[in-house]
Amino acid sequence: MPPHNYNCEHAMYPSCVCHCLGILHQCDILHKVFDPNTTAALPVLQQELTNMYGHSFQDPYVAPSGGQKVRRSYNLNPGTQWTTKNSSGDYVGGSASRIEQRILDVTLKDILENTYIMNTPAAMFDLFKLITSNIGGSGNGLRNYVQQYGQGVLLSPGYHWSTMLACVAYELNGLNSKPSSYSSLRNTIVRNVVNFGHDKTGVRYPRSSKVTKKNILYTSQSPYLDNRQINGIDILLQGLDSPSVRTLSRHEVIFVLSVVGSTTSADLWHHPLAVKNLLRPAVDYLRNAGCKFSLDSSNTKVEDLMDRYLKAPWKKRGAW
Repeated sequence: MPPHNYNCEHAMYPSCVCHCLGILHQCDILHKVFDPNTTAALPVLQQELTNMYGHSFQDPYVAPSGGQKVRRSYNLNPGTQWTTKNSSGDYVGGSASRIEQRILDVTLKDILENTYIMNTPAAMFDLFKLITSNIGGSGNGLRNYVQQYGQGVLLSPGYHWSTMLACVAYELNGLNSKPSSYSSLRNTIVRNVVNFGHDKTGVRYPRSSKVTKKNILYTSQSPYLDNRQINGIDILLQGLDSPSVRTLSRHEVIFVLSVVGSTTSADLWHHPLAVKNLLRPAVDYLRNAGCKFSLDSSNTKVEDLMDRYLKAPWKKRGAW
């Protein structure tokens, strides 16, 4: 097992996968947006986010111009016609994919910037740190957990931990109130992981009717859900029951899980499970807090775009 490559904490590309299972991807930027005492200036953070995710486009339909950056360099190929419609007026082929990808990349960037601007409470930062490094102490922390996991079972590790967080958030979203003990949800969440492993809405190419899932999901199926994965869930739930985190409301816990899970996914466009159970709840939380998004317009909100260009077509193809 090679030592963990900390460069993956600054991973900038959708194709980035490594043996950290995605849990430590973008750890550096997440630390900056959640730390209430961060010394990172907003303009510096905004530039870093632009370098990572591209510009904050205000229109999902217009091609980048004038040196504007996009997260996916193949969307800058010379001669690319940004949008193409069929006879019914629907965006098709590569143009439909580009619109979906822009909505995801710009919205994730907005989520991180808004989280920074909100100056979130210290307990949220505590939960972030618990998720990424110190849950259970240095001997059992998640950093140690992912370093020991190895590369053998997981073929697409950049989706693994985000999938785990999506399953936890899914369960918490279904509750009416904060549980007396998060650890009491353990068996139900483990079943969720197994069930999502058999579901075709998890990690896949979302525009195909054929279920062409990436290989990560088979590792969530029995018998591949082994003690090390279950231990990761246990570590997370124990962290949620820690005194400082217990001061957070259920919605605040879901928000932190949603931001961390959305950011650590290798590519949300291949991860409908994370878009549905993590990215969208993060948008809803920030909207309720009064935040705005780059793709909002005078008569359309980014939620409307997500419903029209992500939820509706993906659901039609069995990916939502």
